Amino acid sequence: MEDVLPLAQQFVRQCNLKYKASVTGISPAASDMLKQYDWPGNVRELRNAIKRAVLLAETGLIEPHHIRFVAVRARGEAVEAPLGLPAPPANVTLKDSERILIARAIEKTGGNKTKAATLLGIRRDVPRYRMRKLGIPDPD
Repeated sequence: MEDVLPLAQQFVRQCNLKYKASVTGISPAASDMLKQYDWPGNVRELRNAIKRAVLLAETGLIEPHHIRFVAVRARGEAVEAPLGLPAPPANVTLKDSERILIARAIEKTGGNKTKAATLLGIRRDVPRYRMRKLGIPDPD
C-alpha cells in the first residue's frame, strides 16, 4: 500500500506525456481515496484508474470526482460519474468505459459535442476525435 501514491504519480507523468495532458498531480483527498482502496487488480488496475482520471481531468489536479468510482466500487455501491452520467459497469475495459461515457454524454446533450465535452470536463475537440477513434456513431 505504501507504493500506491508513488506509482500513481508515475502513471500521471506517463499519461501526461502519452495523452499530451497537463495534470499537475493528485489532490490530498484523491490521494486518500487511492490509499484506502484495496487494489484487487494490483498495478494494472491502478494504472487504468490513473489513466481514466488524467483523461477526465486533463489539467490541474486529479480530484476525488475523477476517481470516485474506485472507492465506491470497493464498497459495492452504484457508481455515478461526473455531473450525473452513470459510470460504466466495473467489468468493462477502460476503452469500453470511455466509449460508454462519451456516448452517454453525447446522448444526454442531444448530440452537441461541445456540451458533451463540458459535461465530461474535457476539451471541446476531444469528443469528436474519440468518437472516431472508438467507433461511436455521430448523431449528426
